[in-house]
Amino acid sequence: MKSSTISLIVMTLVCVLCLTTQQARAVSNSCEYTGPLAPIKGELIDTVRVMTMNVWGQKEFKESDSKCQARLKTIGNNIAITSPRFNIVGLTEVHPDYVGITCDGSKLVDSIQSNGEYIGNKARWGHPETSAIAYDGGISLFSTTAYEWHPYEKHVHQYSPKHKSRTAMGFIFATIQLKSGIALDVYVTHIHSTTGTVPGTNCNQACKFKELQQLAYGIHERSANSGNPVLVMGDFNIGGPNPTADHCLGNKGYGDIMDVLRNPRDMWLEAHPHIAGSTHSDERIDFMFFLTDAYFTSSPYELTISNSETVKLIQWKMSGFSKNLIWHQGPFRVSDHFGIEATLEVRKRLGLPTAFTAID
Repeated sequence: MKSSTISLIVMTLVCVLCLTTQQARAVSNSCEYTGPLAPIKGELIDTVRVMTMNVWGQKEFKESDSKCQARLKTIGNNIAITSPRFNIVGLTEVHPDYVGITCDGSKLVDSIQSNGEYIGNKARWGHPETSAIAYDGGISLFSTTAYEWHPYEKHVHQYSPKHKSRTAMGFIFATIQLKSGIALDVYVTHIHSTTGTVPGTNCNQACKFKELQQLAYGIHERSANSGNPVLVMGDFNIGGPNPTADHCLGNKGYGDIMDVLRNPRDMWLEAHPHIAGSTHSDERIDFMFFLTDAYFTSSPYELTISNSETVKLIQWKMSGFSKNLIWHQGPFRVSDHFGIEATLEVRKRLGLPTAFTAID
């Protein structure tokens, strides 16, 4: 074969690789929901109660420690007394106490564990862990059953874009056993906000896209061959249809979620396709997704919604708080985010997971 022909082939391959790389880095301005329809329900195997919430562990401007801690205690107490109990609780911004920066997350944890349930190997909070010169993240997972947490790197991933915030962002992962013996692969994530907490650290849409790619690859590595259904929840800091693309407020990138997570089922839209589900101001930026593509799951089981009435926003308030022996009357919101709760079903899948084409 002539050297000129070989050179042409090499140049062609390089161009193809360049195009593939560009496509993998592309971002989408779409706000259309492209997930599949809710599946026809197979045999019921188990039910599970889940919730997620950003608890606002980053202190409000000039917020007193008294009010900050009262908010977190109220959230913890409400989780502890909720009946039926939540089997899985995924929270963000439950930080260790960095004076002047964060609320003391241990106040929330102590309150959650007051019922004697979410203790020991049923609870992890304040991740990812970082070095002594940085702040640990606030991603947390509580369960009514114990779960594995070793090795640490398998269960925790810190996002690593150029844009840094004062606290670590990333995702945590655990396999949660249900009473039936079936397990769920659960991911709780917190993607960087557009406005950085340190000057010059804004995370734009391209930055968030890279973090979504890290999340997707992390799920593929951990769950593609686990045989378990996959649930992803948390604060994405990306605005979704609320309930339609005509009412999509917030940071762009919902189309990126659909692309990178390969058209997941958006639990809120599946339950309430005609009802707004704002979780932060007028934006819907906190989500629960059911992943269905074979790139992420090979499970013979799938998650479905018990019924739409169980899918609700959590809008807790506290009556007031005490500071220096003086009572400050509320009501006050416990967070700048509303949470999401749902009763889910684990059912036998009637069809195979959607086939995937690798985009490595």
